[in-house]
Amino acid sequence: MTSAFREVSTYLDDLGLLRKGCVFRAAEPEPEPEEEELVLDEESQAELALLAAMGLPTGFGGAPKARRRAAAPAPPPDPDPLPAPPKYWAQRYRYFSRFDAGCQLDGEMWFSVTPEVLAARQAAALGRPRLSVDAFAGCGGNALALARARGGGGAHVLCCDLSRKRLRLSLRNAAVYGVAARVDCVQADWPALAAALARAAARRAAGGRGPLAPDAVFLSPPWGGPAYAQSAAFDLAAPLVGAADGRELLRGALAIAPRAALFMPRNADSQQLLALARGAGAARATLENGVLNGKLKAKTLYATAEERGGAAEAMAEAAAETREGGAELAADDEE
Repeated sequence: MTSAFREVSTYLDDLGLLRKGCVFRAAEPEPEPEEEELVLDEESQAELALLAAMGLPTGFGGAPKARRRAAAPAPPPDPDPLPAPPKYWAQRYRYFSRFDAGCQLDGEMWFSVTPEVLAARQAAALGRPRLSVDAFAGCGGNALALARARGGGGAHVLCCDLSRKRLRLSLRNAAVYGVAARVDCVQADWPALAAALARAAARRAAGGRGPLAPDAVFLSPPWGGPAYAQSAAFDLAAPLVGAADGRELLRGALAIAPRAALFMPRNADSQQLLALARGAGAARATLENGVLNGKLKAKTLYATAEERGGAAEAMAEAAAETREGGAELAADDEE
């Protein structure tokens, strides 16, 4: 058992989560899978080239063969009543480049999971944390990126979700990428778990026991399904989880870890997002636009709780469209 695995076990036990039986995990660390050579279409090759240019793991070994993928087979039967719409099924390799190795999504996650290249970018922007918390893990797209962000090891992720089924899928998808031993799944209501994590952080700040602490919290709360795009502007004041809006979620995350990210729809107002960070007590905040195939897809607000370099830096203005690694991604959808 690795030192990091033992430390996380102690941390979870201190929180009382292991005794409550709401945590499930891989029993022991497992080796990375052997590299495999897959046949990629031109658009997938462009995405892999972008990941490599960013210095981020691609999940593939060997040089991609320069020929187009054969026509995709029909999607397999989905255990969820909602089937995968053709638009999302066509993008399955954007969500998980190793999809054919056994990755799974349920119906709602087809339009909720973060594209792999964007999730990798978010993990890097959070500083490749040693211990991170994915507050609304779903089927694990961001958790995988966080677990893989430090290369061969040293990163661990706590995945939180109310759905045990989705957490099982997260663990399955993590196993496909060889990082299941770096992921702990916690079935809990996020506000309740956040309160417990914040109390533990306060005890550590007061000199209490426990050297381990989360470095970052990733927040991707429900946006209300695809219907969010029908509004001219996403309502940032509306409750997202229970009675908590984005500001309260971010404030709670910064009480747990020094860095946090809030993933919001493309129609969220940039200046309102930066004001939200100030209202949450952030010492510094930056906003990054996620652009795929030349189209704005979503916005990520990064916030820091602590002053850096002796003084808090001024809030960054919303940037122009940020193309990951200085390049554009190819995407199948044309919204």
